[in-house]
Amino acid sequence: MNRILIVLIFIVALYSKPKFYLDYKDFRIFGKEYSLVEFYLSIPNYSLKFNNLEASFSVSIKVLQNGEIIASDFWGEKVVVKSNNETKSIVETPTITKLVLKPGIYSLNVEVKDLNSKESESLSISESSSLFKVENYNNAKISSIDLCSSIDIDKNSDEYFGKNGLFLLPNPRKIYGTRKPFLYYYNEFYNLSTQEEYSVNWVIKNSKSEIVSSGEPKFFTPEDEFRINSGRVKVHNLKTGMYTFILLLKSPSGKEFKREVGFTTYRHVDKIAKDVTKGVDKVESTITKLNSREVEEEFNQVMSIATEREKNIGKKLSKDGIRNFLIGYWKKKEKVLPGIRAKFLYLVELANSRYGSEFNKGWKSDRGRILIKYGKPDRKDISSLSGDKRDHEIWEYFNTGFKYVFLDKHGNGRYKLIHSDNPNEISDENWKSKLDDGAEKRQ
Repeated sequence: MNRILIVLIFIVALYSKPKFYLDYKDFRIFGKEYSLVEFYLSIPNYSLKFNNLEASFSVSIKVLQNGEIIASDFWGEKVVVKSNNETKSIVETPTITKLVLKPGIYSLNVEVKDLNSKESESLSISESSSLFKVENYNNAKISSIDLCSSIDIDKNSDEYFGKNGLFLLPNPRKIYGTRKPFLYYYNEFYNLSTQEEYSVNWVIKNSKSEIVSSGEPKFFTPEDEFRINSGRVKVHNLKTGMYTFILLLKSPSGKEFKREVGFTTYRHVDKIAKDVTKGVDKVESTITKLNSREVEEEFNQVMSIATEREKNIGKKLSKDGIRNFLIGYWKKKEKVLPGIRAKFLYLVELANSRYGSEFNKGWKSDRGRILIKYGKPDRKDISSLSGDKRDHEIWEYFNTGFKYVFLDKHGNGRYKLIHSDNPNEISDENWKSKLDDGAEKRQ
């Protein structure tokens, strides 16, 4: 496929949500002056309209030369899912067709139609652009490189995705990374000499043409002039971006033949790293704009959940020092947990709304402090007006196994933390007895 077309498809795949993805590869057909062209499409669930968890679509492909239809195909597919959530997912349905064409330059028209919504989307490549070219393999050594989502032994001799004993699941999007950590490839070698030893290797280059990964050369003496070649490459460590996969075949004379294909990678960790940088920069600019009262308020809120070391540092700070402390404190936190300050401020407001009173702000209460420091509990047992028990709440966090017991000792709505399994909080072995309504009279 022409490099320009690859770039265009990648840009569409990364920055929009098209209704389908398209790729094609061509291979030699034995004994004929023709090539076999395989068209791969994938249709995401989110692009289809589902009725009763079922959707269907049709595909039309027309190959033209000088305005005349040279070859075409039309077919339909049905998609069935198990839940409504799947109807909006990015899961794709792959489909394929194969056409026999003479080597040359053609125009191409592809249309995918949703048979439920009746909406359609099309892609056209003009002959004058020379983007759709079918290779002549009479003397060529390497076929197109088919990039796949997976390659397995074809035990069922699949008519569509099977090829030379292998089951090839195409990846028309050519996007790898977080969801697809391995790049699978398939190609064919032609016109080989059975009397010579060849070597085959691959390299991956980034958008700056720098080699970022390469394989070890493999040597072989072909038993026939035809040979298939397939494998997989780890690409999960490649940063988000555009790359070129290059296949190199060397003959004993030192002559090198190569074929290449573009692909992209997307790693969620790169997005997080980018967000972290934005978050760190945003923290400094935001805190710088706060007035002195707002800085002091946030500083006191932070001190309520700070470590002893941080509290000792905080006691010695001037007003200007408090602002700089906050900037440094949140910068450090944001690098580890992006968005942590925003979550902190949200929990402060939640504590104020739930546990605030006319006498005190919610974040200053014990329940508010625990909420801000450890987040929302997974389970909350509340006992109120139960007769023989004082009003109390027991919070449990399943990820740590810790519980926190709050008691309204005087019945005025001011709950105090009286016990926790957390070694960093107050602990009282007799906490259960303090829940009894007459506990103090008996002590």
